[in-house]
Amino acid sequence: MRQAERAGDDRGRWYRAAGLSLALALGLGGCSAAAPPAAQEPARSAPIVRGPAPFYEFTALDGSKISSDASLGRNTVIAFLTSYGGSSQAQARFLNGVAHDHAPRTNCYAIFTERPENRPLIEMFVDVLKLRLPVAQVDYAELKGGPFANVLAVPTVIILDRGGHIAWRKDALATQDEIEKVLRTLE
Repeated sequence: MRQAERAGDDRGRWYRAAGLSLALALGLGGCSAAAPPAAQEPARSAPIVRGPAPFYEFTALDGSKISSDASLGRNTVIAFLTSYGGSSQAQARFLNGVAHDHAPRTNCYAIFTERPENRPLIEMFVDVLKLRLPVAQVDYAELKGGPFANVLAVPTVIILDRGGHIAWRKDALATQDEIEKVLRTLE
C-alpha cells in the first residue's frame, strides 16, 4: 500500500512540475528576446509646421456660421467629436472648460462628424453636458471633401493661431491642461 501511495505522490509531483513548467514557459514567452508586435502609431500631439490657413465653414445647430473668416484674429480650438463615444464626452467637457476659461480671446467649436439623422442625439449630448460653445454637425463624407479631410479619428483636436494656421493637433483625447498649454504659447 505504501508503494501505491508513493507512486501516486510521484505522479502528483510530476503533474505539478509539468504544469509549473508549462505555466513558466507560457508566461516567460512574453518576455523573450523576440521582437515585440508592431506598436500602434502614437497619437500625434506636437506643433505642426504652419502652412496655408484652411478655409472652412460649418453651420452650427443654432443656425449661426462657424467659419475661418469669423475665427480670424483669435486662437481657435476645434474638436471633432461623436455623440456616442466616451472619449468624445470627456473631450467635450475639456473643451467646455477651455471655452469658459479663455473667452472671449479664444474661439472653441465642437464639430460632430455624424449623419444628419443623428441630430437629436447631438442636441441631447449638448444639453446633458451643458456645452456653452458653438456646435455643428457634419456628415463624414462632407468632411472628407474639405480642409479637415485627414481627420480620421475622434476625438481630434486642432488649434489654429490668430492667423487661422494650424498650430497644433492631437488625434486622441486632449486634456484641458494640454490645450491650455498650447494656447499660452500662442498668446
